[in-house]
Amino acid sequence: DPSEETASRLARPGAADHGSAAARNSDPSVAREARDAPRDARVAQGDTHHAGEAAHPVAAPFDHHVIPKDRTGDWVSRLCAVDPLGPEAARFRHLSVRVGAILDQKPLRSVLVTSPLAGEGKTTVAVNLALAFASVVPEGRIALVDLDLRRGQVGKILGYETARGFESVLVGDLQLDDVRVRTEMPSLDFYPIGKPTADAHRLLSGTSHRVLDQLHSHYDYVVFDGPPVLPVPDVPLIAPHVGGCLAVIASGRTPHSTFRSLLTHLHRSVILGAFLNESRAAAGSKNDSYYASVMASGDPEEEVEE
Repeated sequence: DPSEETASRLARPGAADHGSAAARNSDPSVAREARDAPRDARVAQGDTHHAGEAAHPVAAPFDHHVIPKDRTGDWVSRLCAVDPLGPEAARFRHLSVRVGAILDQKPLRSVLVTSPLAGEGKTTVAVNLALAFASVVPEGRIALVDLDLRRGQVGKILGYETARGFESVLVGDLQLDDVRVRTEMPSLDFYPIGKPTADAHRLLSGTSHRVLDQLHSHYDYVVFDGPPVLPVPDVPLIAPHVGGCLAVIASGRTPHSTFRSLLTHLHRSVILGAFLNESRAAAGSKNDSYYASVMASGDPEEEVEE
């Protein structure tokens, strides 16, 4: 069972080594301290440019950001942090092991979470999948990246505000290290969007693959929150540069014809599987059923009912 092999491998400190020097270090905490030392030195010398004070007096990228644990706002989108012992969080941990097992067989250990249309829960799945990865792989290095450049929500969900984010890296104004947000979870960093952009396809069709390559070289697993497939042309531009796509389907709301349309835009070889969202029947309990996942083993179209 590849899932069991992955869980066993990830449980061993220093076992995940996706080609980065830090991941190969036998003590990941030492590697993390070494990686952060140059930026921490800049702060000690009074470099306020990287603190983002020009636009918003918010937590700087070099601070450890504490993910909100309260049940206010869109708390379900970060339920793995709010209720880590709950049944939904457990399901996401199971999902992370299954996704990890699939990605371990891929050249790139990254997943792009998308959906046919907006409002089907892809960002909720992406954020909680990253949180679950960080829980399952505490000695690893996990990145959550907001690639929904038109309507990025990751920063808002995780309680972080910034004027410049991942979009500034794609245009070449900033480096990844300038917008990286470390969290209180030692294995998890995230990269929010600062200013949404309407011409996201232009950024993604340029040299964005070089930035994604950098992420792949620095992290064991990368979770991208992507845009929906059908309204905009962005996902087909991103798909060739990630390990695969996870399609989020809203149970009872996503028409079968809409999912078929998604399959015409994405080659089936890049689809890792489908996540059936808001499925009470699949969860098996009326009160314990916010999410249920289905990983496609063959044809993903067969996983969605009419």
